[in-house]
Amino acid sequence: MRQTLGQKLRFLRLSRKYTQQEISGYLHLERAAYANYESDRRCPSCQSIVVIADFYGVPADYLIREELPDNSDSASLVLEQVLKDFCLLEPEKQKIIAQYLHRCAKNKV
Repeated sequence: MRQTLGQKLRFLRLSRKYTQQEISGYLHLERAAYANYESDRRCPSCQSIVVIADFYGVPADYLIREELPDNSDSASLVLEQVLKDFCLLEPEKQKIIAQYLHRCAKNKV
């Protein structure tokens, strides 16, 4: 499934338990301006995309491309970050995700 830039920004923020206010403060923006990024009403500048990518520890390619090539270094970095985030979850949440992934693999979703 392809995600918009706003959907990716929201996912990254929520997965790391930040508020829009915290992120907008880091970026020196009004909260409403950042909210517009997440809702895809406005697009951040190239400079802001680089700062946001650095903040979340993801490649800028992840934010701006619809999809990353399977063999790209960027895709590997994104996967590495997802695995790090998974390891930070409580064991019960890890179990729920593992069960879901198992069901998806079984059904080839």
